[in-house]
Amino acid sequence: MKQRNILWKGTGDYCTLENCMVTMGERVNTVSAIVLGVIDNVPFRVNYILHADAKWRTTSFEVSYQLHNNLHKVNYSIDPKGNWTNKGIQYPLYCECAAVDISVTPFTNTLAVKSLELKAGESKTITVLYIDVVEHQTSVQTQTYTRLNENTYRFETADKSFTADIIFDDEGLVVNYPQLFERVYCG
Repeated sequence: MKQRNILWKGTGDYCTLENCMVTMGERVNTVSAIVLGVIDNVPFRVNYILHADAKWRTTSFEVSYQLHNNLHKVNYSIDPKGNWTNKGIQYPLYCECAAVDISVTPFTNTLAVKSLELKAGESKTITVLYIDVVEHQTSVQTQTYTRLNENTYRFETADKSFTADIIFDDEGLVVNYPQLFERVYCG
């Protein structure tokens, strides 16, 4: 088992600081993090816990966040057939989702990149459950990842309104997400 403690700071519109603990095991990977920040003069706090299998496919997650002095929680489990459930209730709309994407952290890009296992020059479009903490919305979105070289992946939204060339380290952890996040520590 290997652990990494990572600090990311938000850049641009994201005035955030995230402390993320990644535990990489042979069969299970676990991520636990807290994000503190202010966006549009609104302070917020996010705690999330993600569980993934050995191929970095999400198996369960919980996101708790405080925004406008209100506490919110989103949590799901995903079985090997791709069925998303919450407290025993199945959510068929999410069954096409390959991963979760949380708006205020760069980490969820690691889930996509590590599970896709792309070679340089390859692209793959996936569907994700997108949790927009600031807007307090959850939606299904389509995203494309293209591996440009050993450590750089291009991220694109389906409508191409947002594109970023994200730099990862050799373990698949985000180093720099232009205009949004920058890693300041990894140990």
